[in-house]
Amino acid sequence: MDEYSFNSASYGVKTHAEGKILLLRVLLILGYVLFSAGYCTVFLVPVKMPALIAILPIFLLVLIPSTWRLVSFDYEYVVEHGELAVEKLYSTKKRRRILAVRLREAVRVVPLTPDVSLSGLTVHDCRGTKKSPDSYLVEYRAEDGKPSVLLFEGTTKLVKMIAKYNSATVVSDALRL
Repeated sequence: MDEYSFNSASYGVKTHAEGKILLLRVLLILGYVLFSAGYCTVFLVPVKMPALIAILPIFLLVLIPSTWRLVSFDYEYVVEHGELAVEKLYSTKKRRRILAVRLREAVRVVPLTPDVSLSGLTVHDCRGTKKSPDSYLVEYRAEDGKPSVLLFEGTTKLVKMIAKYNSATVVSDALRL
C-alpha cells in the first residue's frame, strides 16, 4: 500500500495484556515453570542423570518463542478499495488476515458507547485495549447471513475514509489524528 495515497488508510494498534490475553499469558508462564520443574524432577529422581538438565535451556529457547507469539501480537486496520481489512501482526513479522468487511454493505459505523447493545450479534473484538476512547463498531452481515459486529480503534483519517464508502458512518470529533 502506498503510504501517501489519498484512497487508502491504515492504522495499527498494540494489544495490551488484559482480559483473555492476560489470562493466557499467565497460563503460559505457569506452563513454562511447570515444564521446567517437571523436566528437572524427571532427570534428577527416577532417571538420575542430572547432566541432561543442561539441555533444558535449549528446549525453552524453542518452546517460548513458538508459544509466546500467540499472546503477543498487534492489529492493523486497512481501508482500501472500499474494504476494511483487519490483520494480526505477529512478532515474527508474519501477518494473518482475520476478516474483511465491504464497507458499502455495512449497516452502520458508529462510535462504541456504553449504550450500544451488542446482544444477538457475533462480536469480533479487534481493539488493542477494551478501554480505548477511540473504539468504533462496524455492523454488517457475515457471509453466512448472521448479523456481526467488528470492534476496532479508529483515527480521524481512518473513519473519514470509511465515511467515503459508507454514508451511515458517524464521524466523532474526539478521535486521534
